[in-house]
Amino acid sequence: MPKAGPILRAELDGVWCLEAHPEVVEFFKQTGVYAYCEKLADFHQQVSETFSISYDGRATTVGKEEFVVDEAAIAEFTSLPRTGDFWFKSTVPSNIEFRSYLQPLHKDLIWKKDIPMSYLEPKWQSLLKAIFVYITCEGRYNRVMFYHFKLLNHFTGRSPINLPFYLHKSLMKMARQVKAKPTKVASRLSHQGLITLIVKESLKKRQVDWNYFLFWNEFQTDWQ
Repeated sequence: MPKAGPILRAELDGVWCLEAHPEVVEFFKQTGVYAYCEKLADFHQQVSETFSISYDGRATTVGKEEFVVDEAAIAEFTSLPRTGDFWFKSTVPSNIEFRSYLQPLHKDLIWKKDIPMSYLEPKWQSLLKAIFVYITCEGRYNRVMFYHFKLLNHFTGRSPINLPFYLHKSLMKMARQVKAKPTKVASRLSHQGLITLIVKESLKKRQVDWNYFLFWNEFQTDWQ
């Protein structure tokens, strides 16, 4: 089997890349994810790095400001519902009927470790790639792991999961990886859109301007 290759964590502003796939847009709207993606207007590399290095799973300090970042805060700022299974990808799901997502040629395969993305029906390939970009922030788009079908089941309505819970766990995992390899932050940093959203919305509640916050904490500002 060829190597999976380097991880490339692409993060996009807004929902422009979804517009060419109406079925994906519909799945995202039905689950409330489309409105969340619309909030991902930008991200700030320096803020994301500082956030991740400080984050302990409950709170983080960025500059002189402390931010509480738990499941409840994520639900508030993303407007994602706190309903469905409390599940994260570290728990391998069982009894998932995955063959309905596969092309006819591959429906009889025996599952091993993973499969090529090309084995999925084209519309499920598009949906899963969108999930990679906006939800899991994984950088390898050509392989499908078994837990990815749990995420597909969420978007198709077969077995909803609690996305704020999932995103909270994902932020915690990313922060641990960043701290484990502080000299290789760029390759481990993810969810920058979510991080920037959380910080901006928290500052707004405190009536603190975004650029004011950046300037007085010596981050790159929009003015520079």
